[in-house]
Amino acid sequence: MLVNLLAAEEFDGIEDLQDLQAERMDEMFSCILIVRESLMHLFDEDLAVVPSVLEAEDYFGMEDMQRQLLDGDN
Repeated sequence: MLVNLLAAEEFDGIEDLQDLQAERMDEMFSCILIVRESLMHLFDEDLAVVPSVLEAEDYFGMEDMQRQLLDGDN
């Protein structure tokens, strides 16, 4: 899941976004937030938060490859 929030200039309820992302990750799904670079500091550095759609697509591809490699080990 790619969530494009580039239009947002500020955030209320960041915890809700982080909870959504954590839930999706617990279900073994990708959830990548795309936010303005100037707002990235508001998010936990362990979460998938990137400043552009291109970087989100790259991140998604890397996570998918990692899951495939892990599934191949089982």
